[in-house]
Amino acid sequence: ERLRAAGVKVGVGTDGGTGITFCGHLETELVALRRYGYSNAEVLRMATLGNMEIVGWADLLGSLDVGKLADMVLLRANPLDGVEAIGTVDAVFKGGRLCSGSL
Repeated sequence: ERLRAAGVKVGVGTDGGTGITFCGHLETELVALRRYGYSNAEVLRMATLGNMEIVGWADLLGSLDVGKLADMVLLRANPLDGVEAIGTVDAVFKGGRLCSGSL
């Protein structure tokens, strides 16, 4: 609540882990942020465009817009209904190509 009130941009997905998550457990971090009062939409934005805004790359990455680079993950469930859906991966597209083993 204090971070939001202060206008602090929050990003997610660390390689080193945090006090609430461990390295490689993005779903746990997203669920924790929900517990701390952020909506599913806010958490998903933090993990995508929000991260790119923080590092100054929002003009290149972080959202599906003309002229931007994008990798995509297709999920079986809607993450707007629950961020836990990021664990339901059906396919991964990297550099515009379907990764082997997907689907």
